Amino acid sequence: MEAQYKAEQIEHENLTLRAAQQRNRVVIGLISLILLLVLASAVILYRANRQKREANRKLAASNDQVAQQRDDQKVLVHILSHDLANVLGNVRNSLDLITDEPHLLSELGPMAVTVTDRGIDVISLVRRMRALEEGATLDLEPVALRAAVDETTLVLRNQLQAKDITVDNDVDASMVVVAERVSLIISVLANVLTNAIKFSPRGQTVDIRAEEVGDGCEIRLSVRDYGIGMPDEIRDRLFDIGQATSRPGTAGEQGNGFGMPLVKRFVEQYGGRITVWSRERAEAPGDPGTEVRIVLTAAEATVADVKPRSRALAEQD
Repeated sequence: MEAQYKAEQIEHENLTLRAAQQRNRVVIGLISLILLLVLASAVILYRANRQKREANRKLAASNDQVAQQRDDQKVLVHILSHDLANVLGNVRNSLDLITDEPHLLSELGPMAVTVTDRGIDVISLVRRMRALEEGATLDLEPVALRAAVDETTLVLRNQLQAKDITVDNDVDASMVVVAERVSLIISVLANVLTNAIKFSPRGQTVDIRAEEVGDGCEIRLSVRDYGIGMPDEIRDRLFDIGQATSRPGTAGEQGNGFGMPLVKRFVEQYGGRITVWSRERAEAPGDPGTEVRIVLTAAEATVADVKPRSRALAEQD
């Protein structure tokens, strides 16, 4: 009996032990399953957050790209509206004078043709700028600098006459720079000279000079007016298309602030650089004004190698 009792006790203990082991295995299995679920959830959340961050980054980049494209479109609209207005205004003025005084046809006719050609060039320039946005580069060429300044003053003839402003072009006729001719005349020089006219009092002179720098490898063109000048805070933001720098001229002329950022873009496309010096009348009552300095690469070509200028300018020589 005693032996049978011990055997049953041992069997009961074994059953209890096996049941405990079974429970332990179930608990361990459940814990392992829970840990796996937690780990899987963490991985899923991590991947979801990473995908969200990546989507947000792409969205931000896309928004930046859209904003940049919008700014570029504003620049293109500026070119068409501002520069074509200059061109068409001069054509209209010439036609009015010819209508009133037919004997001026021989003098003003060639000028009107030249200015009209510049209007056509503006449209071609806009198309080239669209190509620049897609990675293309400007086709640089030798440009006779004095002739380019002369043609710019012709395009801006109306504005100069309206304020009785004289341009003193003292650029040496032999100087040739590396640039793209149409954009240099219509967008770079015209914008700089337009600002000089805009901020000069009636009857003033704008001095345009050029000199060789860097052992003759570069030419520095300076456009100096004696107008109201500009404060440092405007000068420091002058080339930032996202900053408001436009202000009325001395005769109430309005602008949109796109001109100088556009100038800088083209000058850098030529491989050049641009700086601006300015003093307000309150700072220097006897010598106020602004000077824009543009440094361009000197071309190895001579003026004789440069493609012919407009007929109107040739007849003025």
